Amino acid sequence: MALSQMAAVVRYELLMAWRRRALLVMGGFFLLALIGFTAMQPPAPVELAGTVQVDTSTDPPTIIQEYSAVDGLTVEELNISLNLLPNTQLVVTMIAVIFPVLVAITVVVFFAESIPLDRQYRVRELFDSTPLANATYLGGKLLGAWAALGLTLLVVMISFGILARLIVGAFDPLTYLQAWFLAVFPFALTCTGWSVLAASGAGSRRKAIMIGLVLVPGAMILYALFSIQFWAVVLDVGSRMSADEPLTLTALFGEAISQSAVMQLWFLASVAALFLIVWAWSRVRG
Repeated sequence: MALSQMAAVVRYELLMAWRRRALLVMGGFFLLALIGFTAMQPPAPVELAGTVQVDTSTDPPTIIQEYSAVDGLTVEELNISLNLLPNTQLVVTMIAVIFPVLVAITVVVFFAESIPLDRQYRVRELFDSTPLANATYLGGKLLGAWAALGLTLLVVMISFGILARLIVGAFDPLTYLQAWFLAVFPFALTCTGWSVLAASGAGSRRKAIMIGLVLVPGAMILYALFSIQFWAVVLDVGSRMSADEPLTLTALFGEAISQSAVMQLWFLASVAALFLIVWAWSRVRG
């Protein structure tokens, strides 16, 4: 019974988000911003000291051998494509470092009005007249907001992947997906959860938006923690490059993304704690 009620609230929240057309605006803003930042920062070629032998008989010319500054490693030993590495680095930087800033300053404001709008449209009175528990209602609204944001980010992820391939060239698709699902999605879900729950007690849409604006600095602090750890791991991995530990895309970005994902599990745990606090407060208020 509770699951079917929660599913109904989730469907309702998705429908309301779609009718407000804000998801289209937010998704369009995300996509245009990513494309704009990417177009303004074309990838630089990888510079490895040493001698390069090029086979000019092929079109395009191919690198046969590169004696790098790291113990004479070849390109094959380094497992680096001279185009794939900088392209992937650029795309990952856009997604895992630049894009969360856009998320932090938009979703905490947009989703803050989720529950207060029910009061404004007197929908909450209808919910209160049904045998719908507060926990079910709050959970449905939170999951509905997550579903709406998740669908929006999924569209942006696919669209930007296609356009980035055309703009910057080939990049590693596995690292691209890891950056989205292990870095962007958890961070966005955390910001959304904070927004929906913290503004749930607001009596009007205006107050909810003000609460969302107050949450922006908190979201930026989360971003700072995430970004510092991400680049600390990347720099650490890069500094360990040697003949015994060659630099690969998986080693360079995979470890950073994985450790960032572990950190964001704690971020999501804060959403669970806030959910319990809001639910308990609603029970006290009656």
